[in-house]
Amino acid sequence: MSSRVKPETINSIGPVMLKALIAGIVAAVINVIIFFIGRAVVGGIDVDMGGMGTFAPMPFFLPILASLLPMLVAGLGLWIARRFIPRGNQVFAIGAAVLVLLSLASPFNGRIATVSASIVLVIMHLVVGAVMIGFLGQTEGKISYAAMVAINAPPEAVWSVITDGARYTEWDSGITLLKGEVKPGAKITIASETSPGQTFPVTVTEFAAPQSMVWVGGLPFGLFNGVRYFLVHPNGAGSKFTTGEDFSGPLLKLMNGMVPDLQASFEKLAANLKAEVERS
Repeated sequence: MSSRVKPETINSIGPVMLKALIAGIVAAVINVIIFFIGRAVVGGIDVDMGGMGTFAPMPFFLPILASLLPMLVAGLGLWIARRFIPRGNQVFAIGAAVLVLLSLASPFNGRIATVSASIVLVIMHLVVGAVMIGFLGQTEGKISYAAMVAINAPPEAVWSVITDGARYTEWDSGITLLKGEVKPGAKITIASETSPGQTFPVTVTEFAAPQSMVWVGGLPFGLFNGVRYFLVHPNGAGSKFTTGEDFSGPLLKLMNGMVPDLQASFEKLAANLKAEVERS
């Protein structure tokens, strides 16, 4: 079985707020560019910061704060909506859209020197709204691949092969390099036929003999994770072996095109593991 991005809603506050921070940074970068272009086009963006009728040039950091802070508040609101409200994503999207529309009036409150400058700020508001609803408010996803095979050998025999790192290149597992010892908490480096010339550091986060093993790798702070698993269960006098990998994280959609189709690779690993174990 295989798929590309499957919908998956994340309710934990950490990943949601991390996604909000990323969304805020994206919006801030876009708005800073709009700020400098707009300032050059309209001849300056002067604002009455204190409400006293005194206009001064808008500082460049203001669009950054005006992009980041609303997005972080929106992230908290999204988490609350998902956790406590049915159809929380839809409620968040509607609420965010209403607030963004209401905010479009603020650049015309008399505290912006010119109408043209107000229009530039309206564009910035729309950018924040678009990123908030289009990126932050979207359901997360997962790319998953898996393969299963019945093996005519007990789980212990299967386990002895999948935990022997030196043998992975001997039985044509699809892994072309494995540096390090496969043991609990170990950090190992792997390379595979599906990504020639690249190596991937992973950590053995689960090691429960002779049933399950998990390798985890990816980008820092959970921005993009790959979780590869190996499961062995008794199946009559033999075993049922399942292996696969789940990719997830806030940058999943950005990384989607960089993840090759791994289905054939996992099917090959399962089939060749069966042959290796039954031959041994």
